[in-house]
Amino acid sequence: MQKIWSDSRSGVIGCMVGNFLLDHLSRCEEEPIVHDKGTIFSTAKRIFVGRSCSSSNYFQQGKSPVVHFCNMSKEQHQSLNAGPKQLWYLFFTVTDDSIRYWLIPGKVVWRVLKNLKAKPSSSTCILRISQKGNETCLGSKKVSQYHHTLPLPQNIATKVARSHASRGNGKSFPVQVQIEGHPYQGTLRRIFGKKKRFQGRIIKVAKMILSSFP
Repeated sequence: MQKIWSDSRSGVIGCMVGNFLLDHLSRCEEEPIVHDKGTIFSTAKRIFVGRSCSSSNYFQQGKSPVVHFCNMSKEQHQSLNAGPKQLWYLFFTVTDDSIRYWLIPGKVVWRVLKNLKAKPSSSTCILRISQKGNETCLGSKKVSQYHHTLPLPQNIATKVARSHASRGNGKSFPVQVQIEGHPYQGTLRRIFGKKKRFQGRIIKVAKMILSSFP
């Protein structure tokens, strides 16, 4: 198996799963997938833009309808889509025992992406996939037809279990933020660092994420 997904922003588990999925897709496509840059990969006819969530625990273990979220750039999309190759997006989320992934055509992603507000601090947007009953939706677009599940390989499952164990001593505390007059509340888990510093940083991120939703 090639190790071409190596972007540090994906983390160790994200890179392992990314390489596993690219190998799987390469066999399905019956042609090699090569690395272009970052988490962009290609074959002779297609471009794949990869986005990872290396743990479903980000979503409070099923309490949130969100099953995947990531940063997206409208400018990057338009640049890649202008070429001769078909643009596809590979979104994946790692659970305790499986890999949930969505392989979605660029034109479907663009219908949602073009209407999203950019984050205040950059030109990127936050894209999310949510579970709505038996359907998964990218924004308001149903994308269940692009959704697949694979069992987690044993070597990656071991890494995931160790990662969860190492986080077991973290402390949880409630937080509340207010965006445009609407209150949001939840529970945050601190693993490292002082509570005050951690809480300040994570609330800043939470506000940024929530204010980016349409």
